[in-house]
Amino acid sequence: VTLQKLRDEGPAAFALDPSLAPDDAALSDPAAAQAAKASGGAKFAAKDFAGAEACFTSALGWDPLEPVLWSNRSACRAAQHLYGDALVDADACCELKPGWSRAHGRRATALFGVGDYEAAEAAAVKGLECEADNKALAELLETCRKETREPLAVQKQMATMRAQQRSQAQMSNLLKGLGGGSGGPQVFNMQNFDFSGGGGNLFGGNKPKMSEEQMRSLARAMASGGPTHEAPAEAEGTEAQDCKADREAPTSEAAPPPPATTPPAAKPPSVPPSTADKKATRPAAQPLGDGGESDGEDDEGGIVADE
Repeated sequence: VTLQKLRDEGPAAFALDPSLAPDDAALSDPAAAQAAKASGGAKFAAKDFAGAEACFTSALGWDPLEPVLWSNRSACRAAQHLYGDALVDADACCELKPGWSRAHGRRATALFGVGDYEAAEAAAVKGLECEADNKALAELLETCRKETREPLAVQKQMATMRAQQRSQAQMSNLLKGLGGGSGGPQVFNMQNFDFSGGGGNLFGGNKPKMSEEQMRSLARAMASGGPTHEAPAEAEGTEAQDCKADREAPTSEAAPPPPATTPPAAKPPSVPPSTADKKATRPAAQPLGDGGESDGEDDEGGIVADE
């Protein structure tokens, strides 16, 4: 593991002299790497991504020339949203096995995670050149192109908002963990905090989680310099929910009776409200984007460890 950590630090920490022996090929022991690799695969299947990453790092210490190990560790890092580190591993994998579609898929996933959607699209295209009928890569390519069809300013806003949502989710999970489990230590009384994404939590500043459609609408508004009003928490939902709310909204009102006189005047018939009155009774529509495709970031993002 210590040797692999030195490799990971790379040129930023020290300079290597390739003329000196032994090199990585001489130091490799693929058989010794198998136990750590198998352990990493089991931990990955159990969604212990940090533990799996440590196992694959250990395996790489024995066999740094095996592209599958770089691919697997890239998957572990991407599953933890460590996209910069995942990209380093994906690059190493592509260098060792440039004709492998999975290597380019790992690279596309990492690039999407860091917000470089155009480079992610190019990586997905490269992967499909290696394996044209790869369905997962084709779907990833379409996800990337949904972003690259937007102006660059919108792409940057989307990347920023996705990173903010990940950060908020990680902080929420951390604070939940500090609450302790059954029989364990409880640092905070978690009943006093709201982790639904709204206000009133420990930091008092988190906003309700926006959908992809909401983020895209907001990103476009911010990029164009237009209004950036966000939908209130109670309005958050799907387009179908908005339509249901529209159907349930009252569309007519009875005109109030005139003041009583002597003798009392007869009550006039109800008068339908004006068009303006009707609009006033409708709930504010939630801003919607151009679709509901996933950004590929739920759980481990469909990532699987290689055999």
